[in-house]
Amino acid sequence: MLSSSRALLLSRRLDRWREVPRCVTEFEQPSSLITGYLGLSTLGMPTIARHRSGLRLHVNEFGDLEAVWQIFLRRVYDVRPTDRVIVDAGGNVGMFSLYASWRAPQSRILAIEPFPSSVQRLRSHLEENKLEQRVSVLDRALTATAGEVLMPLTSPSSQQKPVLKGSAEGKAVLRLASVPLADAVDALPDRIDLLKMDIEGSEFEVLINAPHATLRRFARINVEHHEPPAGTRYTKQGLIEHLRNAGFTVRQHAGDRLGDYGILHCQQNQ
Repeated sequence: MLSSSRALLLSRRLDRWREVPRCVTEFEQPSSLITGYLGLSTLGMPTIARHRSGLRLHVNEFGDLEAVWQIFLRRVYDVRPTDRVIVDAGGNVGMFSLYASWRAPQSRILAIEPFPSSVQRLRSHLEENKLEQRVSVLDRALTATAGEVLMPLTSPSSQQKPVLKGSAEGKAVLRLASVPLADAVDALPDRIDLLKMDIEGSEFEVLINAPHATLRRFARINVEHHEPPAGTRYTKQGLIEHLRNAGFTVRQHAGDRLGDYGILHCQQNQ
């Protein structure tokens, strides 16, 4: 009999059943991934999810499993086989960079990730999957201007490490270097096929303060938007308007609930 907590988790993920056949097709030994993600059983971690392409994905916590499911199976990011230059802003431990390297086999990828333990896991993923020559790593946070940020030492998972706003008094933090988006992509070709961004609330500061000339270097932008940081002037609608004014058509990811969380798919108008 399911516990009440697992029953609640399962009820929230009933719409994920359509992704189960893809898991069976694409992953070796998929049953543990399926039952673990749907809340039908507990996935023993750490473990390795083996993709049939040969990719090896280290799943050390439940957040890693969620990332694998969202990126590889739900495919919330629009990576295309013809993409040649991709930026992974909020690279975390490398799940998206690994996915993009598979979906766009001729691509070069820049992964931007500031948190040291996540950078270490990201580099290990690249080394194990022999992708160091295709994926470069920039260990910086993204902000409106160059400087430093504070990030919490502890969090529910590696995927939930936001840049702290306001006072950090009494909190265990790391002080890390930051750069604006224009500086982060300065060495890349003028035309970049895809910017994927998941930076835990900093997307408002980074994108709204990015000049139109910088944003127009990207053919597409897929940005995960969160609740706007408290005490700021930023709003989801303001972000959408800035992207539209920069020449993008903006739509919400199919299946996302309306509100302060979801993914915006932005396509540059021709």
